[in-house]
Amino acid sequence: MSAPKMLPALAGGLFIGVLSSLPYIKGGNVCCCLWVVSGGILAAWMMQQNTPRPITVGEGAVVGLLSGLAGTMVWIAIAIVLMFVFSRTPFDLGDFQRAMTEGGRDVPPEAREALENLSPAVILVVGGVIWAFVSMVFATIGGLLGALIFRKKGGPASGVPSAPPPAFTPPTFTPPAPIVPPPPFAPPPPSPPPAPPMDVAPPAVDVAPPPVRPPIDLPPPSAWPAPPTDDPYVGDAPTIMIPARGPMLPPSPKPPAPPAPPPGAVPPPDREPDSH
Repeated sequence: MSAPKMLPALAGGLFIGVLSSLPYIKGGNVCCCLWVVSGGILAAWMMQQNTPRPITVGEGAVVGLLSGLAGTMVWIAIAIVLMFVFSRTPFDLGDFQRAMTEGGRDVPPEAREALENLSPAVILVVGGVIWAFVSMVFATIGGLLGALIFRKKGGPASGVPSAPPPAFTPPTFTPPAPIVPPPPFAPPPPSPPPAPPMDVAPPAVDVAPPPVRPPIDLPPPSAWPAPPTDDPYVGDAPTIMIPARGPMLPPSPKPPAPPAPPPGAVPPPDREPDSH
C-alpha cells in the first residue's frame, strides 16, 4: 500500500514557501538552501508518522520533490501578494538588476538596456522558474535524508528480512471414543450340593466290667503298734513344709480314681495320721 504523500507534501511546501519569503529569515537559504532541505525532511517525517510500515527511500524522494513544488507555489503566491499590496517582492529587484548589469558587461548595449527595463512581473516569472528548479532539487535531497533518518526499524524497507507470520492452522476436532456399556449382570453359578455323608463305623468301645480285685486283709486296730511315748513332739501341731520359690511347674495330673470295691468287700479302717 502506498504511503500518503499529499498532506506531508503540503506541510513541507508551506514550511519552504513561508520561511523563504520572510525578511531576514529567508537568508537561511544561503546556507545550502537550509529551509528547502528542512522542508523535504519535514515531509518525509510526516509521511512516516502516518504510515505503519517503514517508508522507502524512493517514497521519501517523491514526497520531497512534491514538497519542493508546493513550496514554489507558496513562494510565488506570497510574492504576488507582496508585489501588489506592498509593492515589493520576496527578493530585491535592485539587487537583481545590478547583478544582471555587472554580469552582462560583455552583453551588447541593446540587450543590457532590455534587461534593465524588465518589469517586476517578468522578473517574478523568471525568478519563479529558477526557484522551482532549485527548490525541487534540494527538497528531494531533504526527502531522501528524512526517509533514511526517520523510517521505522525492521520490515521490508530496512533490508532486514522479517519472519513471515505463522500460518493459521485450524484446530482439528477429534470425536471422543464411544463409551462401551458394561457387560450385563450374570448371577454367579450355584454352589454344588454337599457331598453325601460317608458310612463310617463307630469306634469300638470296651464296655466290659473292670476286673474284680481281691479284698485286702488288714489286721484289726487293736493289733496295731502303739505310738512311742518318748517322742518330744507328740501332741504338737504338724510341721508345714513351705517350698522355696522356684520355677512354676505345670500342675501334676490327677491320679486316676481308685476302682470301686467289689460288692461285699469290707472297707479299710480309718488310719490316724502320723505325728512328727
